[in-house]
This record gives sequence, C-alpha cells and structure tokens, in this order.
Amino acid sequence: FTIDNIINPWSFPSIERLPGTDNMDFRTCIERCVDIVESPEKVSPELELSRIIAHHGKTPLLFHNVNGTRVCANLYADRAFVAQCLSTTPDDLLPLISKAIREPISPRIVNNAPFLKNEISPGDLGKIPIPFFYPGDGGPYLTASVFSVGAVGTGNISYHRVMVTGSTTGTVRLVERDLHRRYRAAVEAGKELQVAIAIGVPPEVAIAGAISVAPDVEEYKIANSISSITGNGDIELYEMENG
Repeated sequence: FTIDNIINPWSFPSIERLPGTDNMDFRTCIERCVDIVESPEKVSPELELSRIIAHHGKTPLLFHNVNGTRVCANLYADRAFVAQCLSTTPDDLLPLISKAIREPISPRIVNNAPFLKNEISPGDLGKIPIPFFYPGDGGPYLTASVFSVGAVGTGNISYHRVMVTGSTTGTVRLVERDLHRRYRAAVEAGKELQVAIAIGVPPEVAIAGAISVAPDVEEYKIANSISSITGNGDIELYEMENG
C-alpha cells in the first residue's frame, strides 16, 4: 500500500483522553490505573525499543525520546487495565462485550477533528518512530495498527501488521476475511482500496477491532455500544477525505 498523509498519533482525541476518566489525557489515565514505567533516556527504535518492552512484560511504558518522539507501549497488555479503563471489572468484561455485539449502536459523526492540524503531508513514515523488533525482520513493523475501510455505516475495522518498506509504502498480509474481500472487490473493479490506519485507539475500538463478526456488522457500532454501556457517551468519528 501507499501512504498519502500522516496525522501525528499523539494528537488523536482517542489518545488525549480515555473514556471513563473525566476526559483525562492518556498519560494521566495510565498513571492513575497502573504504575507506569517512564524512560527519559534516548532510545533507538531499532531493536533497543523492542528489547526494553519485552523486558518489562505487561507493564505500560512511556518513552520520552524515541528519535525525539514520545512512544507508549503495552497499553492494553493486561486485561485488568483494559477493564479499569472501561469502568468495569475483568469478570464483567466478556459479558459487556457480548452485550455490545448483540446491541450495536451507531457512533456520532463529526465534521471536524482536532488532530487534523497535526497532519504530516506529504506522508513520511520515517518521521514517526516505528520499531524494528527482531534481527532478521524485513523492516520496521506497525503491530497494533487498526485498519478502517468503507463508508461510515458499512465500514470495517480490523488489525493488520504493517511492514514498512519505504517512506510512503508498506506491505500487509491479508487473510480471507472482510478486508481481503473488500480488497479483491476493489481490484476486480480496477480501483485502489482506500483505508485509514489508526495507532493508539481507545479501548472500545481496540476490543471491537479484534472481534470476528458477520461482514455486515460494523465494528465501530460495537465499539460505540461498549462506550455507551459503560456510561462514556458516544464515540466520535471523523470521515477522512479518502472515504
């Protein structure tokens, strides 16, 4: 695929606040939920970052200087932390998700978003610190990237690892599920499949993106239902120019 533009992920509304935390910024939420380990030292995204992350297991980490950029890791590695972010308990997490699947709710569409002012255009993946995880890897990888495809109301969100191959290019492995079907349909129509890739989504979206449901069920509706059930209001979506 080819990247057109990049929005600074640290400016996403979904990162600057978490549902259930009185609109606290993401860092404050982590500090109140768990003991976060912070690193003020300069860390390289090539092998060093992944080594430190692996050493700390499930502990949430905040790096202040990875090629001059802040990086968070292990945000949703612990079920108890995810439940706490959603104002519930680990035992109630599965019933909550089941209810949201049965009772999806359409999210609220907005006409503007604060993160738009932080656009990097033309896109350059080299300007964000994407980790090179292991010796022998083909390149740096985005490992928690959530793909959004399709118009609001008929869209799909799902996780796909991205191996970065250039400043504006990457490769993605697609298994025969919804995104693959949409890709094949676009190819057969002689078109490119337009997608948006999000890194650092709120817990509702992180959960919904990992759920396998029928192709006609939009995961954003499940995410919004989770948010509604836990008393955190509607998730707000902004439709990008590529649809």
